[in-house]
Amino acid sequence: MSEPSLPDARHTGRRLPFELPDFRAVFDKSPGLYLVVDAKFTIVAVSDAYCRATMTVREEIIGRGLFEVFPDNPEDSGADGVANLRTSLLNVIKQRTADRMAEQKYDIRRPDGVFEERYWRPLNSPVLGEDGYVRWIVHAVEDVTELVRIRKTEADARRRVAEQERNAADLRHSNGELVEKIALLRASLKHLSSM
Repeated sequence: MSEPSLPDARHTGRRLPFELPDFRAVFDKSPGLYLVVDAKFTIVAVSDAYCRATMTVREEIIGRGLFEVFPDNPEDSGADGVANLRTSLLNVIKQRTADRMAEQKYDIRRPDGVFEERYWRPLNSPVLGEDGYVRWIVHAVEDVTELVRIRKTEADARRRVAEQERNAADLRHSNGELVEKIALLRASLKHLSSM
């Protein structure tokens, strides 16, 4: 059994027993990392949390192109963040459904112009207009940079442990050979001294 939905005063003309929230303020103060672009990838809205995570200022990025504000790191020849994000956004427009991207390396330009390595889990969701076509895309991300760094540190530690175990096995093998050679030398010395 589905729960009854609350009527929206904008659509029913009825007065609600409570005040509707200022959805712009709710969006801006949301703890989630949200950026909204139009179908031409122009930034039209951004949450405070997104600005903090990307070291940007709302007033400086609204109205600008997404890939102008967030280009690939020019120092990283393998950077594919722009291409992957563009592909995802185009899929959202074409399919009119959300697109969950794989974990993505997408470095962020700091205010001093230097790029900082970052990893994200993006979800791009369409907001359809009355005509059924995509009017806006909500780009929601989770910053997983620390998680990726921890995984890399753990992988490095596992590699070092495996290398140490191989070295220890090599030493045990070498020690075994030395013990055999010492035993042979002692036997030879004992045989020589008995002559």
